[in-house]
Amino acid sequence: MRTLLGLLSVVAATTGYAQGSRRCGFDLGSPLPPPINARSLAGEYQIEWHPIRRAGQRSVRREGLWLWRTSTSDSSLQRGGIKPAPGDTIRYALFGARFPDNSNGPTSDALRRATDPIFPPVLLEAGWAPDTSRTTSPPLVLLFETIANRQPDVISLDGVGVGVIIEHVGTAGFSGSYDRWGIALTDSGFFCARRVL
Repeated sequence: MRTLLGLLSVVAATTGYAQGSRRCGFDLGSPLPPPINARSLAGEYQIEWHPIRRAGQRSVRREGLWLWRTSTSDSSLQRGGIKPAPGDTIRYALFGARFPDNSNGPTSDALRRATDPIFPPVLLEAGWAPDTSRTTSPPLVLLFETIANRQPDVISLDGVGVGVIIEHVGTAGFSGSYDRWGIALTDSGFFCARRVL
């Protein structure tokens, strides 16, 4: 339910790809013209969480993030080799994992081998474009630690985690706003991701 409501609520936000990056601690580059190819966002990023609501004394949090393209040949590492549903790479363009920002960062291959592509800790979900003229981009939501997954014939609702509604995609990264993506209370704020590789 939260996923459906979240995607419906961000349709209007997709027109704001050129906005929202000014609050980031680094330059995200010139905005890319729509439509945005979600799979082009694969890579390594330095990310910042800027809490606003329910932030208390929390300051900006920094982490590393790897995003990889999903594949029809992916299979679960932990749950008996479960495969994704046919065509799910359109809806779930990328999966990924976070790592501490103060480390040198694990290699992509090592972290990729340790990350379950069907039940990943990070998943990029692409909604439907608001029109078919290809002058706008579909809503993109980057899900962190939610129960959303790529298991076929299963709909995951509520639970915990955070959803980042991507509002700006630039030549050097992307940004957006985040909030809880389930029933568990979390902080909310804005999110920035600077491409490293």
